[in-house]
Amino acid sequence: MLEADDNDGEPDAISILAEKKQSILIILLIYCGLYGFISGLLVETNPVLSFVIGLPITILVLTWCLNDAMQLDHRIGKVMRIGLIFFGYIAFPIYIFQTRGFIKGIKALIIAFMFFSAMIALITLGMVITYNGE
Repeated sequence: MLEADDNDGEPDAISILAEKKQSILIILLIYCGLYGFISGLLVETNPVLSFVIGLPITILVLTWCLNDAMQLDHRIGKVMRIGLIFFGYIAFPIYIFQTRGFIKGIKALIIAFMFFSAMIALITLGMVITYNGE
C-alpha cells in the first residue's frame, strides 16, 4: 500500500518504487506459470523458441534491478546491465552485495533463492499440467 508523505499528502517515490518492484515480482511468477504451460505444450524443443519464451524473464529481472537501484539511490553501470542480461546468475549476486553490503546481501540472496525456487516450481507445475504423455 502506498504511504502518504508528511509534506504534501502524496505517495513518496520510495513507496511507489517498492510497489513497482512487488508488481514486477507478481508478473514474474505469473509468467513462469505460463512459461511452464507453453513449454509443456511444445513436444520438440527449439533453442530459438526457448530463448524467445525465456526472454521476458530476463527483462523482468533487469527491470526489478533497475527499480531496486532507484529505490536504493544506486546507479547500475553499463557493465552490470550487460552482466545482468547475459550472466544473470553471476551478476545478480554481485549486484545484491554492491547495493546491500555483506550481511543484508546474504539475507537478500536467501530470499532471492526462495523466490527462484517458487519460479522453478511454477514452471514445473505448468509443464506437468500440460504434459501429454509423448
